Amino acid sequence: MAPASSAARKSPVFGPKPTGSQRRTIGAAILVMGLTALLLQVLLTRELLVSFFGNELCIGLILVDWLLLMAAGTALAGRLLNRLGNLQAALVADQLLIAVLLPFQIYAARSVGGRTMFPGELIDPLSVLGLGALVLAPGCLLLGAQFAFGCQLVAGEDSARAAANVGYIYVLEAVGSIVGGLLFHFCLADHLQTVRIILLLSALNGLAAMLVAVGLLVRRRRLAVICLSIFVIMTVVCALSPIADSLERFTSMQRWPGYRLVTSRNTRYGNVAITEHNSQISVFHDGLLMFTSEDDLDNEELANVVLLQHPAPERVLIMGGGLGGLIGEVLKHHPRVVDYVELDRQAIKVIQRHLPNRLSRPLSDKRVSLIYADALTFLRTTDRQYDVIISNVGDPRTAVINRFYTRQAFQEAAGHLNRQGIFCVSLSYPQTHLSGPRRLLHASVWEALRQTYPQRLPLPDGRIYYLAAKQSNLLTTDAHLLTSRMVQRHIQTKYISPYFIHTVMVPFARQLLMQSLATVSQTPPNDDFCPVTYHYLLRLWLERFGGGALNIQLSFRCVLAVIVALMALCGLAGLYMWGRRDKPIWRWGIVGAIAATGVVEMSMELVVIFSFQVIAGSLFYQLGILIALYMGGLAAGGHLGRYMTTNKRRAAIILCATLVGLALSAALMPAVLLWLSGHRELASVVLGTAAAILGILGGLHFPTGVAVFALPGQPAQAGATLYASDLAGASVGALLVSTIIIPVAGLLQTCFLVSLISLAGLFLALPTLARCKQ
Repeated sequence: MAPASSAARKSPVFGPKPTGSQRRTIGAAILVMGLTALLLQVLLTRELLVSFFGNELCIGLILVDWLLLMAAGTALAGRLLNRLGNLQAALVADQLLIAVLLPFQIYAARSVGGRTMFPGELIDPLSVLGLGALVLAPGCLLLGAQFAFGCQLVAGEDSARAAANVGYIYVLEAVGSIVGGLLFHFCLADHLQTVRIILLLSALNGLAAMLVAVGLLVRRRRLAVICLSIFVIMTVVCALSPIADSLERFTSMQRWPGYRLVTSRNTRYGNVAITEHNSQISVFHDGLLMFTSEDDLDNEELANVVLLQHPAPERVLIMGGGLGGLIGEVLKHHPRVVDYVELDRQAIKVIQRHLPNRLSRPLSDKRVSLIYADALTFLRTTDRQYDVIISNVGDPRTAVINRFYTRQAFQEAAGHLNRQGIFCVSLSYPQTHLSGPRRLLHASVWEALRQTYPQRLPLPDGRIYYLAAKQSNLLTTDAHLLTSRMVQRHIQTKYISPYFIHTVMVPFARQLLMQSLATVSQTPPNDDFCPVTYHYLLRLWLERFGGGALNIQLSFRCVLAVIVALMALCGLAGLYMWGRRDKPIWRWGIVGAIAATGVVEMSMELVVIFSFQVIAGSLFYQLGILIALYMGGLAAGGHLGRYMTTNKRRAAIILCATLVGLALSAALMPAVLLWLSGHRELASVVLGTAAAILGILGGLHFPTGVAVFALPGQPAQAGATLYASDLAGASVGALLVSTIIIPVAGLLQTCFLVSLISLAGLFLALPTLARCKQ
């Protein structure tokens, strides 16, 4: 923080107050900055997720990189504001550099995977953090610096309105993010590929730089406008011509060295890539292998292990993973109806065009109905009953997939099974024995099944197939009965034979598995509101690269103890600052309070999104609306807070009240979520309202914090410092809440913990009341 003596230094602003046209020019540049930041974050996160074959931990690490680098750019630029002689030219140069570097960042994001690992290879967390930072650094640092430049240019020398003017930049950045989010979710994601979007975004930033040059520059304005015009025209031509398609394919090929890339396409739900190697077709979704054209053994095993258990499987539901041959194997059992549910219509159409005929033919069978929907949402809204339900979505390595392994999902499936219905879900198996996080993972799924179905049968082989039945004594290990059903149905297979069935039904492996699961005492069932299975898979991934030191038994009590200790430290720090409120040290309390607000805001935003996925299903458009409502609330709160900055005492009271409001909101959220679990149809309205309220509270804190924190003549430096601390706090919240606190403590208890963090921030902010009273 700058000392008080530096307040006398003059800032290179327009004068006492920028003119109306100059203010609008700067505002337009900041709007484009917010739009660019949101779109670039979405695009680069998706590209890096594909390159790293990642999950929410990867997303969390990428988000940490993004927020910290944005914070670094803002903080660094804030320290340089008084040393730059021409901020107008700096703003033009900053925006032009963003426009030029955007396409290179997409190329880097796609190259980093192919140049550092083989397709499908797991990458350790530190590499994700480091490589992600290298890719994100140019855009994040420049965007962060642009915020600081905008604050300085609009601040003016009127100390009474300086904080409000800085808040104006904060509001415009949020509005730009709203526009960018809605534009991507409802238009760009469905109709344009990444390279075309990024070229258009580069042209938009070039146009904004030209607008700033016309409105602000005094010297060399004509030269700047000519150069920027040429750049914008060339970029638009590239974006609207086949050049963009060629660049899309060229950059996509960087991920697949040694493979022939058949096609790669981004859909609203992820990236689908199809490669060919030695005549084998492989299909990847977000970089992870979905299936290959040679997966006959896995599909034969799954279909026959499940369907032979039922005496007459006439109606079958397949939830995910049917394109690689599973549907064809199911049809060999002569069902009357096969419903296949997949979420991503565009991905299925892309894959169908490139499948071998023997794999695509079953989709045209008149018995097969292809249903495009979230599978759990489909179950909640249909009255169809089935003899067999197969959940084939892969291991619960993401929060979305984990929803298919919870007690609630198993209960939903049970409600759609006939009296002799059978349900199957499977997990990967190391072929030796279960230990550590993997054993806990399997135990939590087994416990969820135990609480739902009266009969259960685990069958370990390449995977562990967990079969469950609504009726006792229906599932059997009688290999002779199963092989006789296979003969009666005239089933022809490549790999599955009577000998294979006898091998799978041998009790030895099953007994070892049950003994291993029995050693885990009091394992909680995997639950929608406490996704422990997802947490165990993340621990398993971390353990693979970090050794036994990472195999830590975390619990709600451990997390609570850490947060209570943090509250105690913040309380002691607050008391110390209260006693020394005549010294500049009290200003550190504002920085800490703003950082705590960042943690709480990001944490509660994630709680709302996770809760919506749990309660209403993975509904893409509604999630986009939730984020837009949050950003809208942020803009509204920031705008409202600008009118509360002329009086420092009032600003300090509002800042403290905001932290109290966030604590109360977090504490009340569990009751809201429990009520919504019985009124799912109202999830969009209620959680949308909650997102907007959280946004309003979050928006209030920035301008009021700047009003209290700023030294005379330094509102822009204060804005840059607090914006950086807000982003840094958000990065901590993004990482800890999504990967540790929610999986360990559950959604309901996470809200309670987050409310404590808000109170810790309040302890740091309270000394400002005494200071402002003086």
